[in-house]
Amino acid sequence: MSHQDHIKPMIHWLKMGRQFAVEQQALVEQIYKDESVIYVEQEFKGGFGGARVLLVQPLNQQGERIARQIVKIGPKSELRREYDNAKNYVARTLPVVAARVENYTEGTEFAALAYTFMGDGILGETKTFEDYYQTTSPEQIKTMLKGILVESLGNIWYDQNKSYTCRFSDEYGRHLIEHLRIKIRKSSLDRIWKSNEPQEIFEEYQLLRGTDIEERHLNFSEGSLLRIDNLVITKVKPYELKLQVVNLPGVIIKVEGNLPETLSIGELVVVCGEVIYNRRERLETIVSRAFNRFPESTIDVKQEMIVWNDDQQPYPNPLHFYPEILSRLLRGRKSTVHGDLHLRNILVDAKDQGWLIDFALVTKRHNLYDFIKLETYIRQMILGQEQHDFTFADYLHFEKILTTASLGGDATPPVHSDLQKAYHVIFTIREIASHYMGHPPDFYGEYLPALFLYSLAALKYFDNHEARAAQLIFGTAVVLGAAITEDKPPGIPKPVLIKSNSHSEQTGVDEKPHRDDHKKEDRMPRPKRAIKISQIEDSEIQAAGENIVENATALPNINANQVADVDIEVTRVKRGEIAVAGQNIIKQEQDTIDPFDDLVDLLVDVLKQADEIDYLKEIVAELKNQNNLPQPEQNRFKVKQLLQNLKGFLEIAALTADQVGKAQKLFETLKGFMEFNHPIT
Repeated sequence: MSHQDHIKPMIHWLKMGRQFAVEQQALVEQIYKDESVIYVEQEFKGGFGGARVLLVQPLNQQGERIARQIVKIGPKSELRREYDNAKNYVARTLPVVAARVENYTEGTEFAALAYTFMGDGILGETKTFEDYYQTTSPEQIKTMLKGILVESLGNIWYDQNKSYTCRFSDEYGRHLIEHLRIKIRKSSLDRIWKSNEPQEIFEEYQLLRGTDIEERHLNFSEGSLLRIDNLVITKVKPYELKLQVVNLPGVIIKVEGNLPETLSIGELVVVCGEVIYNRRERLETIVSRAFNRFPESTIDVKQEMIVWNDDQQPYPNPLHFYPEILSRLLRGRKSTVHGDLHLRNILVDAKDQGWLIDFALVTKRHNLYDFIKLETYIRQMILGQEQHDFTFADYLHFEKILTTASLGGDATPPVHSDLQKAYHVIFTIREIASHYMGHPPDFYGEYLPALFLYSLAALKYFDNHEARAAQLIFGTAVVLGAAITEDKPPGIPKPVLIKSNSHSEQTGVDEKPHRDDHKKEDRMPRPKRAIKISQIEDSEIQAAGENIVENATALPNINANQVADVDIEVTRVKRGEIAVAGQNIIKQEQDTIDPFDDLVDLLVDVLKQADEIDYLKEIVAELKNQNNLPQPEQNRFKVKQLLQNLKGFLEIAALTADQVGKAQKLFETLKGFMEFNHPIT
């Protein structure tokens, strides 16, 4: 090895900027150990995780310029993930607009990553999209976005998709503020145990099963002491852990305070600690703080309806009904997405060519996620700045006409220049997104509910942005919430709810079917008949006081000759005695009919998408499992949810009138003996 190999490259800043810390300097020197000089031409605004992003011009040992590069310096764990994703996802289908990863090195706490642009010769003065937006016309922005989102990423990412069915909470619940934030206090009984460690039971702590968090988390406020199980660690920071419930990616807990140093991602744990806040409490606090700074727009976040002083139109409060939107069925497409497409991860060169950086979150998920995140950050990073002089009423009007236009209505762009520009840019983003949706695109049932939830999720960044940004983002959620909970425009099917929540009287599914060929009134009503009980033990009949209840239950497999010719009244029978006899009737039905498999067979024939069929089978399999569990181990709330999910499939399936009647019978039979085994209040 020659002496020259050990000479560190000289680093020169062409513009005054924040100098490198010692470890950062060492990382840059390591990245360019084979070069002689590094010119730092500019530093862009960094990512929200605290990373530094710089444009550099290296010179080789002969003093010749080589391709300019973007250098990113940040926390080691985050840059390692970015590097791995760039290799695993991006390198195999490298978009021409993606900066190519050239080098990576790690230090003690930080790492450095170098990107090279394939079109380096035309970069000229490079800007982030955030800066480019401020100085460029809407038409130029539209052209740049279409170059990235259609010509470059469309064919290899967004359009390479497959059908995807899940709950909105599975895709977008993970981005909302955590369900609960827990503190591990010093000098207390608070603990975090790995699941394979011996655990103590403390009477002071209420047990909260991980599977019950979604239903019960609002019951626990600041100061509550909880013991929570069935959690897996998904992110580790020095003073904070992010956890999710096993197999429920939308159910999130965060823990801070006196944390063990030995915990790592993927470990199963049990947490004992004190509640700092629940999700709704934190959302209410953020919204109140944001609006308290603007007296003309103050609101009461506790009320069911919101009215702003400068608008005067009442709106449903999103903080009261967002669980219902989370419970809806998302029927869309899944593809590779960038995952962090905000305005600082798009760089634009002197010829209006856009370039992508930061591939830490590239993955396969809902294929509209990038579009939803990008338009949210235009509001947050551009419109949310304090210098804009439009009123909050102007902004609400902007959101209304944008929503109207997206749903196919007539809309005139806003007059205010800043809002007019944002209208054209965001409408372009939605127009591009529509190419990757179903036919026709369902903005009402797919795009707008997802945007509503992500808008609420963006409120968690309140401390990183102007209060104005949080105010506007909440205004977006309010307008969208009003649109997606009112009657749909003609031709748009009603959304399906596949999960209940404890804060609503939702039954789980809208009563109106979305197909015109089998209206509600044409559906077979639940049959009511008196059932002959000749096969029930005489002692049980006598114990029931010779009386078994009215019309029994809907058992479609009962033959005509089994129907009693006398109605037996029940006036003096104990509830438990009726249940005993009733369970015997149900038991006989189970021996002659299997509504689980029969219902699956019926729906499989009409469901067109493989993931819908798989999801249906999962629901029915779990119902069977619950039905076979001993009474103490049964989860009544879960049974109720599963039944509502199953009912949701009946609503979306393209059944004929005859199939509807048959499906209703099977569902009522299944529901009948599930409710005998799992009394649901």
